[in-house]
Amino acid sequence: MVTVILMGKADAGDAEELHGILSPYGTMFIKDNEILGSPDSKLLLMQCDRPVKTELQSGILVAFGKIPSEKNLKIPSGFLGLASSKDPESLAIFKKAKIPTLTFGMSNEDSLVLSGVRDHSASVCLQRGLVTLKGRKIEPREYPAKLETSVSLKNLLIAYGILLLADIDPI
Repeated sequence: MVTVILMGKADAGDAEELHGILSPYGTMFIKDNEILGSPDSKLLLMQCDRPVKTELQSGILVAFGKIPSEKNLKIPSGFLGLASSKDPESLAIFKKAKIPTLTFGMSNEDSLVLSGVRDHSASVCLQRGLVTLKGRKIEPREYPAKLETSVSLKNLLIAYGILLLADIDPI
């Protein structure tokens, strides 16, 4: 099971929506005093308002809103980061910790972007190759996304970023 830590103050309902997008891939979600999902899940989502101290050796850190700055924050080298290119504070935290980070957004500088959106589908484009938590290289390509319900495009990009970094095929 891959641990995914959603760090920062997110908008109300964002974590639940992200859990909904990732549920078909097998996701357990821990928030406050609630645990959703099954124990045989591939992903474990944890929402934390502040940076956490962890003894885990690997996982994915998602800048899921503004991350409060923390002196002496130590992130194990086996972690990968996921952040919006419009979040320079989080990118600086990940850079200082030497965490390889996948950026998402709508600019040519982002590694993960939306290349098309229709009523019930979207295309998510990986513009640059990446290395997954398992060390596998993924080359640039487009991924079709079926949208059963209306979802935030930001959360769709975050979900696909998590799946790719965790080496889970989103198709």
